[in-house]
Amino acid sequence: MWKWLSVGSFSIAALYFFKRYFRGEICACQERLDGKVVIVTGANSGIGKETSFILARKGATVILACRNEVEGQRVAKDIYYSTGNSFIKCEYLDLTSFESIQLFVDRLKKSGIHSVYALINNAGIFYHPFKLTEGGFEITFQTNYLGPFFLTILLININLLKHKSRIVNVVSEAHRFPKQLVVDEVCLPRPELNKFIRYGESKLCLVLFSNKLASHLKGIAVFNVDPGNVETNVYRHFPLLNNKFLFALQKPIRWFLVKTPVQGAQTIIHVVSSSSCSEYSGSYFSDCKVKTPSDLALDKNLANNLFNNSLKWCGLMLNVDNKNVQETTV
Repeated sequence: MWKWLSVGSFSIAALYFFKRYFRGEICACQERLDGKVVIVTGANSGIGKETSFILARKGATVILACRNEVEGQRVAKDIYYSTGNSFIKCEYLDLTSFESIQLFVDRLKKSGIHSVYALINNAGIFYHPFKLTEGGFEITFQTNYLGPFFLTILLININLLKHKSRIVNVVSEAHRFPKQLVVDEVCLPRPELNKFIRYGESKLCLVLFSNKLASHLKGIAVFNVDPGNVETNVYRHFPLLNNKFLFALQKPIRWFLVKTPVQGAQTIIHVVSSSSCSEYSGSYFSDCKVKTPSDLALDKNLANNLFNNSLKWCGLMLNVDNKNVQETTV
């Protein structure tokens, strides 16, 4: 009997530590964010939603930038009733439309906001069926990379992202999937491209963008954050998970291996609220620690090439008169 009790106790302990390991680190930062404006894209569900709840509890003024405006308004009300923070607002933002992004930025400029403390580029899609945006770009590429790029540069150019601001790009270990990145081709539709590689390329572009910005700006901290494998609706297009029967079969395993949205939000909160993180601008964070991205993601020439071409694709230029810009040319 004692033998079986010992085996049972050991098994329970092993399962507990196994689950705790895959849960990841919990942000222990105590810093408040009272009065600081934070923009969270894709805030109507998943990691973005839980990140917004935590930021509101820290006193931040949170702007929920959502394509699903109805759901975003509902989340804004839930945050207010849950936290008592009345400085919560939902704004419509569709990253697949350059016009929508421009209008979003124009509304921010007219709203009286003088600075944005943190921009969290969280919105993203995975395994999406092939589709072109109104600008002619593949939807995964624009949603995960080119849209956030356009939004970020616009906010820098109008000086809403300024000294001591933070830019957080939510990336993924999938950035390691591509073994090369041909900049002249990455913006092309390529309907035949494997969906995993397509997603990986978009996240690799985002990491390269962060690294370039971190070296290009002074006073603004830029971070790559990998939230890990998180249970969100980002997998709604993935056959193994959007099938209810197959999902039910995987549920016990996923309970151990997959994070909840609250757990997935922890590293984002860490780099936004920890004062010590500002010295790690350009770093790749996972589980509240600095990690090393792929060799391809550290290629400076590739980052420069991608950055300059992205400006052309968006019809933009970086405002070199902005005091946050370190260099005089791009």
